[in-house]
Amino acid sequence: MSIINTSQGVGGILNNFRDLAEGAEKITFVGTPGFCTPFAELLSFVVRDRKLAFIPGLDIEKARSIHMTPEGYAAWRTHRCTC
Repeated sequence: MSIINTSQGVGGILNNFRDLAEGAEKITFVGTPGFCTPFAELLSFVVRDRKLAFIPGLDIEKARSIHMTPEGYAAWRTHRCTC
């Protein structure tokens, strides 16, 4: 098996995600509330110029937009998603 990437740490994760999302206009994160939400908020920083959303537990009715708040990027107290 060939090595695809040798990046390490949070910076490596963020840079790789930014590269992976290149060209995407919208990004929707789907995952377990509480556990996955902070990861979606962290990854949102490097793709902040896109339309972002988080869907907790595949419940589309609870989908929320992710955007900057005074505390940082947040999906937990934002508006309902219109994506």
